[in-house]
Amino acid sequence: MTVKLKRNLIRLFLFFTMLAFTLLFLFFAGSAVKKEREAGISHVNRLADGIVNEIQQGTVPTKQNLYYYAEKFRVWICLWDGQEEKAGPEFFRTPVSDLTNQIRAGSGMRTAEETVSSSRRTSRQSRTTHLLTGRNSETYYGLQIHIYGTGTGDHDLIFLYLCTPIRDILWADCRLYPLLWLLIFAVMYGMSRFLIRKALLPVEASIKSQKEFIAAASHELKAPLSVIQANAEAMEPAGDEQRKQTVILEECGRMADLLGSLLTLAATDTGSFRIRQRETDMDTLLIETWEAFLPAFRKKGIFLELDTGEKCFPKVFCDGERIGQVLRILLDNALDHSPAGSSVLLKASLQTARKENFFVCSVIDHGSGIPVEYRERVFERFFCGDASHTDRNHFGLGLSIAKEIMERHQGSVALSDTPGGGCTFQFLLPL
Repeated sequence: MTVKLKRNLIRLFLFFTMLAFTLLFLFFAGSAVKKEREAGISHVNRLADGIVNEIQQGTVPTKQNLYYYAEKFRVWICLWDGQEEKAGPEFFRTPVSDLTNQIRAGSGMRTAEETVSSSRRTSRQSRTTHLLTGRNSETYYGLQIHIYGTGTGDHDLIFLYLCTPIRDILWADCRLYPLLWLLIFAVMYGMSRFLIRKALLPVEASIKSQKEFIAAASHELKAPLSVIQANAEAMEPAGDEQRKQTVILEECGRMADLLGSLLTLAATDTGSFRIRQRETDMDTLLIETWEAFLPAFRKKGIFLELDTGEKCFPKVFCDGERIGQVLRILLDNALDHSPAGSSVLLKASLQTARKENFFVCSVIDHGSGIPVEYRERVFERFFCGDASHTDRNHFGLGLSIAKEIMERHQGSVALSDTPGGGCTFQFLLPL
């Protein structure tokens, strides 16, 4: 149990710690992308402000000046004064005509503003910004400026700038983040194992002492119980004393069953529980178990069926005694929870799942069933659906023992509903 607890705590620690670091790295990456994009846009706007200032001062840039600005800043510039259009060189994979048409159509508009020159009240300008998408999904920043009322007439300016792709920004600024994440993961994994192991030492010591106490107490109680049972059987009472002898023997039997279950679970906890695997004839095991339970089922008026199909099962490499114990536990549960006049089916077959062959055995009853809220807990130790524990024949240990045995065989045991009412317990044993 402590191994599972330790593993779960390590997973939780790593999950939340690395989630925090991942979100932090994503924030830094997002900040790097935003900073780079804002730097590029600011770069274009400074260039645009300089050219607008020249025009408002009465100096219209020549075509050579536009070429110079465009090549220096890697920005496509187009200036139209109502008579002549001047444009710088094109640097982009998408034709500039496609992008300018998007701007003139108002596509991707982000902001629009209109200002009046502080030096010349008759001069005003309107400015719109755009984010455009090229033919290859690249992103462009577009800036369109209309200048009115200058000494040289009205002018239209268009600026186009290719935004740096996100992957290039991440590669330039954040390429070490994955390595740093892995390094932090390794450090956090080592720290979590160390800290959680230290924190669980008192818990492990307490659990170990409890397991040792249960094992020792169960073992020590066997001897006096055997003496009580032997002396009770040797008595020759008559009348009312005979009834008391019967009660003593019944309680001794219940106590012996409980001690046997406790010793089995104590062995699994301390690691002394051994599975002695050898070739086992499953047909013989099923028939012998079925025949052993027939008298008890007949006494209660329940019909016990055996369905093994028409073919013989191959021999399975397992601990036949332990698998027989699982069968007895499941049949015993079915016997106690099935009403008189009903039937219980012991069914076996071979199945293939996940490219692996399994021996599948089911115990199908038509009893009262198990409520949905108890399904998750039926394999827990000492859990009984009867919270008052008025059922003195069950201690809540049988199914937990069956689960332990199947897990030691790399198999599983599960619970499902029986059509029409009741429970179906099924275990899978790898061949």
